[in-house]
Amino acid sequence: LLIMSVLLTTLVTAQTNKWSTLEELTLVLPEHEALAQFEGEWEVNIQFHFDEKEKQPLKGSGSADNKVVLGGRFIESRSQNIAFGMSITSIAYLGFDVRLQKYTLYSMDELGNFAINAYGDYKKSDNKFLFEGSTMDYVTRENQEFRIIYDFEGEDMIKYEVDFLLPDGTYRPYIHADFTRKK
Repeated sequence: LLIMSVLLTTLVTAQTNKWSTLEELTLVLPEHEALAQFEGEWEVNIQFHFDEKEKQPLKGSGSADNKVVLGGRFIESRSQNIAFGMSITSIAYLGFDVRLQKYTLYSMDELGNFAINAYGDYKKSDNKFLFEGSTMDYVTRENQEFRIIYDFEGEDMIKYEVDFLLPDGTYRPYIHADFTRKK
């Protein structure tokens, strides 16, 4: 009877811990609230630096609509841009993973048949999100490290950069965009 009592107590305690952990995982945290800065409608001016030898970037413009979704846990960003004669739609999700204690970015667009994942941090003092990730280069099939920076220059301007890591440890600019909040 004593063994059954101890076993039942252990099972009940384990189940309670499981549910309290599940509840902790579903909370909206201050880290999620920092993502709300992205919310809104934005005008976008974008530059693509596809060829590092070519000094003139390919330019484009468009708009982005960013919404807080799933109870404040994620930002859904949908953008439409016209660049180098193409209409380019992209969708991205930004969040905060409480398990990893990292911000997350999942993004896909019409320039490829793949998505990218990146993880990062938010530096409140600089009002910047910095994500890092890796992807396979479509042409060389080699792993390519990259970083994505969202630099909030006030509540109505975001500077966006995508840079690729070079073998010498420096970064090569790939995409630069200015997001200006629509009035």
